[in-house]
Amino acid sequence: MSTSRIFEKLLRSLLILSSLAGFGMVLIVLLSVFQRYVLKSPLSFSEELVGLLLCSMLFLSLPYISNSEKHVKINLVVNLLSDKAKLFASILSSLVMITFCFWMLVETIPWMDFAIRLNLKTENSRLILYPWMAVIPLALLINIFISLKKIYKIYS
Repeated sequence: MSTSRIFEKLLRSLLILSSLAGFGMVLIVLLSVFQRYVLKSPLSFSEELVGLLLCSMLFLSLPYISNSEKHVKINLVVNLLSDKAKLFASILSSLVMITFCFWMLVETIPWMDFAIRLNLKTENSRLILYPWMAVIPLALLINIFISLKKIYKIYS
């Protein structure tokens, strides 16, 4: 199996996990509403878990969206450029993405280390936080590879 095929499967798997996180959010909100208004016994952990699932959903889907370029684009200025300038703009946007993701990755490493060393947990449900937090550096690292791949494609 080729490397690109494995990478595509990884991105697809992350997208499926993202979809499951979204589905989990819906289920928890429905259960929370049912328990609050029908059983008069609200779930104590629903807001925390929905927040963690929302963050996971966003960052797990980010690499797939970046790779397939299915994100919102504003091509007004780019469409006015020549083909050579479009290539330059594409390289520049990839370099900006690499810089941003690298900077955020550097910022998340001490944050993750702090959470692991102190074994941080959510306030109400006592869920361990660092597995949820690990989604962010994972997505950033994969986005760096995606941007490097885009630059490589332009030059090859």
